[in-house]
Amino acid sequence: MDSKKSTFQYISAETIQTINVIKRSIYLSMNGILAERLEEEGLHYKKNYGVIFIRLREIARQHQPNAQLSKLLWTSQEREQMIISTMLQPINETSKEEVYERMKLVQNPELAEQISFNLLRHLPYAEQLATELVDSNTPWYILTGLLLIPRICQQFTITQKNIFENKIQPFLNAENNIIKNAANNALLHLEETTI
Repeated sequence: MDSKKSTFQYISAETIQTINVIKRSIYLSMNGILAERLEEEGLHYKKNYGVIFIRLREIARQHQPNAQLSKLLWTSQEREQMIISTMLQPINETSKEEVYERMKLVQNPELAEQISFNLLRHLPYAEQLATELVDSNTPWYILTGLLLIPRICQQFTITQKNIFENKIQPFLNAENNIIKNAANNALLHLEETTI
């Protein structure tokens, strides 16, 4: 008998239908000029239809949060589906393991921004997550952590702000301009929220 864990996952007909509805909405909203511009800026995806964020949010609002649906959209590695996925992941069904599973596919600044804004900031362990991401050795994790800090720093104590300021300092001189800019922005927000 095979002792390997089965990777088969039942996908309901309703979930498949919802994915098809979302795909159709994306297709009907595509913007070739924006898609080309994003590609030129280095935002590479398996597919990119150039749909604007406001439209993606409208599409997401037409559907209920659903963990299986969100996971399937995320693993498509298609821009619009991945962004909508961050809007449809139920907060109460998002373990830290699930977050790190998703982080493996964050390969550009846009996704780091979207996952931090739409999903990570709402998690009850967002502060711990920001700490772990910034402390990692993976550039996309670090960027996501730096982007998360401004979104949650209003709830920090003075001590927590000081800890994060110390963590951010080394990135102010980063060779990677995206990380450097995110660090500057995070530090600015921390200073603005200090009373």
